Amino acid sequence: MYNSSVTENPDGRTVNRHVAPNKICNHFNSYGLLCDEYDQLRERAQGRCEICGTPEEDTTRGSLVIDHYQADDLFFVRGLLCDKCNAVMARHDRKVAWGPATRPLADRAAEYHRNSWGATPEQLRQAAERIAASRPWSKRLSGYDPAFDDQEVARQSRPDQTV
Repeated sequence: MYNSSVTENPDGRTVNRHVAPNKICNHFNSYGLLCDEYDQLRERAQGRCEICGTPEEDTTRGSLVIDHYQADDLFFVRGLLCDKCNAVMARHDRKVAWGPATRPLADRAAEYHRNSWGATPEQLRQAAERIAASRPWSKRLSGYDPAFDDQEVARQSRPDQTV
């Protein structure tokens, strides 16, 4: 749905071409994408999830979601995904543990991340470092602390002694 009363910023770029009059597009409010940028993102995706290729109309909600990477002060839009692949990216980012249904998509998720739509090479480098340094979600839930690994090894090698 295109808005016939488009609001232009002083530089001529629009923020509400995709919504009803007097509204602002979600892609601008949530992700900082101007209408032209959102249209470029949609053109890149060609109406399909950028990881699995599911057509937009066949997704759970009938539309693709804007996927982004966010960690502290680092934020960039990666692309458009179906709901399932958006959940895969949470596993790629180590926010959720991989499972048997998502693990087969790990290589495609990594490739998609490397080809993020709105990221600079420096942002991708920083994201890769942060992802590699983060503990998997399953370890966080279990109370896992790498500082205790050496103590656990020592305890197993001397079960009759307290460490």
